[in-house]
Amino acid sequence: MKKSLITFLLVAVLGSGCDVVKVRQPEEPRIERTETFNLDFEEGDPGDRVPGWWENIRGQYRIELVDDVKKSGAKSSRIRALSGENTDASLNQTYVGAIAAGKTVRVKAWIKVEDTEICKECNKPGLDESSLPEDPRRGAQIRVIGDSPTVIVTETLVTPLVMGNHNWVRFEAFAAMPSDTSSVIIAPILWGKGKAWFDDIEVIVE
Repeated sequence: MKKSLITFLLVAVLGSGCDVVKVRQPEEPRIERTETFNLDFEEGDPGDRVPGWWENIRGQYRIELVDDVKKSGAKSSRIRALSGENTDASLNQTYVGAIAAGKTVRVKAWIKVEDTEICKECNKPGLDESSLPEDPRRGAQIRVIGDSPTVIVTETLVTPLVMGNHNWVRFEAFAAMPSDTSSVIIAPILWGKGKAWFDDIEVIVE
């Protein structure tokens, strides 16, 4: 009976005519930290994945340490879009507990981009993204996502988008977190095609 049920379900799914959407899950389990680690990307070997960070990928991307392009030190992190579908890919570092509850989170970072797409509307102050196509952002930035039982603080603290071809640019942004914030994610991200390098990230909680 169990075997017949499984066979029926397989036939029903395969014969339904529905498109199968393949989503690449993070290759590394979500890492939760109580303090920052490897923000300058000096830990690990070139060509390897970035120690201390977990990946979130939608599409075809490669995330790795490199030593041929860096702002300082010996290495930086690079997110590179491959051929095929390219939505977004990010490195993520999650801080848990009350590390940022009721406090201000300040992020500083260096970003470099090459052959990324350009969205002229994306960096306008007060942009209403509901008026734009889905996932309108292009280029690279640093996102900060604060999570609490009452509100998800996302897009409150982001650096401006770096688009097209641009040498190293330093960004700084800050935002206040709710008093019941339970976790904060720092996420260097590449939207769409091209390459993005990140180096010398600073996370300051004050």
